[in-house]
Amino acid sequence: MFPKKLLVFAFATACLIAPIAQSATGEDGAATRLRVCADPDNLPFSKNHSGQRGIYLEYADLIAKALNRSVDPVWVVTIYGERAIRASLLSNRCDIMLGLPEDEDMGPKLILTKPFMRMGYALAKAKGSNISDLASMKGKKIGVEFGSPPQSLLAVNDDITAVTYRKAPDVLKGLVDGEIDAGFLWGPSGGYHNKRVLNAAYEITPVEQRWQFGTSIGLQKKDAALRDQLNGLIDRLAPDYAALLEKYGFPTGAPLAVAQAEPTDTKQADSVAAKPDAAAAKPAQNEPAPATAAPPAGDANLVAKGNGSFNNYCSHCHGPDAVTGEKRQNLRNLSRKYGERMNEIFATTLATGRLSKGMPKWVGVISDEEIATIKAYVDTVQEK
Repeated sequence: MFPKKLLVFAFATACLIAPIAQSATGEDGAATRLRVCADPDNLPFSKNHSGQRGIYLEYADLIAKALNRSVDPVWVVTIYGERAIRASLLSNRCDIMLGLPEDEDMGPKLILTKPFMRMGYALAKAKGSNISDLASMKGKKIGVEFGSPPQSLLAVNDDITAVTYRKAPDVLKGLVDGEIDAGFLWGPSGGYHNKRVLNAAYEITPVEQRWQFGTSIGLQKKDAALRDQLNGLIDRLAPDYAALLEKYGFPTGAPLAVAQAEPTDTKQADSVAAKPDAAAAKPAQNEPAPATAAPPAGDANLVAKGNGSFNNYCSHCHGPDAVTGEKRQNLRNLSRKYGERMNEIFATTLATGRLSKGMPKWVGVISDEEIATIKAYVDTVQEK
């Protein structure tokens, strides 16, 4: 579906660990500071700013107060969630790290509390709009974030026009500009932007229980006693945390059953949403399943090389293994779209590019031999 570690962490830039203060204790040996791993520029979760600290650091303040301790932030910035855990929490640079998925598997050194919140995807729409499920979206333009489960779900619904955006604030801008009628987005980011920038102009509601994920606090295994203390505090602090959710605009409430309301094969929709990498290869109901041609005899190695080259050069736009939820970028449909002109169109596009559509030219950039392997691979995945 997506890397949950990255979505819950939402870390933004290259790995950096700030200078670390050692754990402080009082005269009786009891800890006085709670070292908390936090990203310095990752709102709405955390920020190195006295006026706007983020929901995780404010929650850590509540925890520390209940433990008669004070928060000592340990600033960790990374695009690689697991590396950040190893370099900070598991290296004894901090005591706790908020925002880990409840099913995080980082080996025997990491333990987790029970979830203190759930977060996931949400539907943004104008207040009073009756858009709430796939049936009510027919004939509408619906925004989605690139690579998200909602994008994959709409990819098999031809009656709905999906408009793809890069990030949650971009989806909201599409609403503001009238480009879309409603939009799916990552709830925490969309809710925060809606509240802080747009003055809560839109209604944002969680969607699909399977797209909501438990968020826990991570600790080292040696700190099981502290983990047990935190588990006891999570329920006790629930009302205070609910106030923080409201403060930062996080979507709350029961998730809308968007897909289940569609009078089609819901098992198909669930499968597509759970495995977005395969979404473009999943046929819509009542359509024949796409047939994949077998590679020519003796060309298996050529096709395998082409598969690797395709994923290296082309997958960022056309999807890994040419699987994408964007119909306009679906290279599995070339033979059906162009017929006998497929080879000509393929060669011309690689030679000249389509710069206005973001497609660079590749002839002269990579070798003719590598282009030939890519073409051999693309030929084998054509839908019939």
